[in-house]
Amino acid sequence: MPESSKLEEAAVIRRVWSKPELKVADVKEITAGPSGSGTDAGPHLRRRPSDARLKRNIERLGSSPSGLPIYRFEYVWGGSPCVGVMAQDLLKSRPDAVNKTQLGFYVVDYSQIDVEPDTFVA
Repeated sequence: MPESSKLEEAAVIRRVWSKPELKVADVKEITAGPSGSGTDAGPHLRRRPSDARLKRNIERLGSSPSGLPIYRFEYVWGGSPCVGVMAQDLLKSRPDAVNKTQLGFYVVDYSQIDVEPDTFVA
């Protein structure tokens, strides 16, 4: 192994782990994109917090006509159960419909996919 590779490998091994910084934010801050606007961007841009890390009690219901997985879930901050997609699924098949917020969470522009987000009706 060349000497420079050994030094690079040693540098990687010696990195010290540091605890991640905990960020506290409200829903608008979580969903805010690079421009600072959140889910209130208007009817033409229907962005919703769709990051799996912001959801709990996730249950797959089926697929959209284009094959996107559809789920029933609740947001971690409470409220009624909802129906929609997981941004992490769309990162693979429709990355153009996914944006990342300032806090690192994913939002989906539902106007670009064949799923209509909704409150779950039993």
